Amino acid sequence: MTAIGERTLPLEIRLDLERIGAAIDDYRSGRITAEEFRPRRLHFGIYGQRQKGDVQMVRVKAPSGILTAAQLRALAHVARTWGGGVGHITTRQDVQFHHVPLEQCMPLLEHLAVAGITTREACGNTVRNVVCAPTAGVDPAEPFDVSRAATALTRHFIRDDLTQRLPRKFKVNFSITEARDEACARISDIGVFPKIVNGERGFKVLVGGGLGGSPQEAQLLTEFWPEDRFLPLCRAIITLFNAEGNRVDRSKARMKFLMRRYGVEAFRRRVFETYESFPESAKRLPLFDTPEGLAGAGRPVAPNAAAPRVDEKDPGYRAWRAANARPQRQQGYFMALATVPLGDISAAQFDALADAVLALADGALRTTVDQNLLFRWVPAPNLPALYHALARMGLASPGAGRVGDPVACPGAHTCNLAYTRSKGLARDIQDAFRRSRAGAGGEAGNGHDALSALAPDLDGVTVKISGCFNSCGQHQVATIGFHGITRKHDGGVAPYYMLHLGGGVGQEGAVLGRSIMKIPASRATKAIALLVDYWRSHRGESGQSFADFARTVDKETAVEILKGLTFEANPGDDVYFDAHETERFVFGELGASECAS
Repeated sequence: MTAIGERTLPLEIRLDLERIGAAIDDYRSGRITAEEFRPRRLHFGIYGQRQKGDVQMVRVKAPSGILTAAQLRALAHVARTWGGGVGHITTRQDVQFHHVPLEQCMPLLEHLAVAGITTREACGNTVRNVVCAPTAGVDPAEPFDVSRAATALTRHFIRDDLTQRLPRKFKVNFSITEARDEACARISDIGVFPKIVNGERGFKVLVGGGLGGSPQEAQLLTEFWPEDRFLPLCRAIITLFNAEGNRVDRSKARMKFLMRRYGVEAFRRRVFETYESFPESAKRLPLFDTPEGLAGAGRPVAPNAAAPRVDEKDPGYRAWRAANARPQRQQGYFMALATVPLGDISAAQFDALADAVLALADGALRTTVDQNLLFRWVPAPNLPALYHALARMGLASPGAGRVGDPVACPGAHTCNLAYTRSKGLARDIQDAFRRSRAGAGGEAGNGHDALSALAPDLDGVTVKISGCFNSCGQHQVATIGFHGITRKHDGGVAPYYMLHLGGGVGQEGAVLGRSIMKIPASRATKAIALLVDYWRSHRGESGQSFADFARTVDKETAVEILKGLTFEANPGDDVYFDAHETERFVFGELGASECAS
């Protein structure tokens, strides 16, 4: 055991810090090359950035998205001291900090360790952060709480010899219901849904999903697998992948390619053969009990009598409560979303969130796959005070996860592979919906304004944006998706987005959006308004939802609707500007893929 500051750290954490500290020292002193250093730093969540020099992105794991108040304060300190003042929530429930000088990574990691936070295996060819539906444990629709299984899987595989050098990264997602697929289980290497059969708890397990350049929906491995055999089954899947995955061609190294090579039936058979090869004692492994006081385990909270009294008739509060809050299965308690624009949280917001979750909820938040934050165990009388606390932070916009709250990866602001600044387009879309809402007097949209984020007929519509085809922003499973590309015109290289329509995850499985057309980045937001206007004027009495329209509209019709946005129809200089940018686009050289290292 050792001590950092006033806290004593477990041996394995101390060894982790010593290992990455030695690697950084070896690299900075020239004892190892950049190529030798890359896998070592990636193993501890340290990515290179697009910017030259030794500035890094540091990815912080939040298993199942859980962050305690103390951890939120630690993240506030990291943002303020080393992270440029801001942290970014990812679609895997992590938190990333950018522009961290390499020489400052060790004090950052040590500070996180004291708060019980690790970056180990947040990157590299490992089991990445385990994603869990943020409503697990409080959702009225759940068969049982999957948080226990997600936590057990996290602890089972971190630092495990089997998972340290896999052929490629490996993702596990736990959802609650197949109808909603809250954690995008159907696009994961292992996707999990809880089930109860004849009174026994277990899981429906899917395998081989993934997005990117060769997207694929996860396929059924087993309709029901008992809870006490679940971890050994996951070990069998990973054992097979580790032994037979492609270690030659990194672009075809994800497990979905191994499953394609075998075929689904043969792959399924090989998994069960691997499981049966285990000793009898290794075929069952009861999920250990969730430790008392585990963050996010859920502890009833009394209403806060000291919370300031607020007007429950406030139209802003009423809109937020209708859109962002809903009852838990535990009577008298609510879960409520904080809307985090672009997934970015400032140091001051981290601190204020810690105050709010301690005063008004159960002391822990959960990050979401759409880059927002969920408060749980909020007593109904605390909801008005929570709204006003979030409003002071700038996190109380109604409609979290809806069309006016797009998901976006960091894009070319920092990523080596991105063509466009995807967060700029997300900001454009947010601004357009915000202007529309302000024009409606702050009330929910009446359905006539194409960009009214709270229009009832746009419920369930999602917008997701990636800076390249790799789908870190999950554009392929959005109702409206965009991924960054470029085109050459006489005036030079111009930033564009490929528009995708009709994607999603839910009752119908993982539906991949169809590629429709290339649109100048500066005009992409207008495409949403044109599509919504056309749908509203042509749906007639059928009551067709926009999601159905996006899935079924033929490509020729969509192109006709949007043809006025093309350079050929309107060759303006604005096409040479990325969305929300004031300087002319300059196409920089793409770097090496850190994700493939």
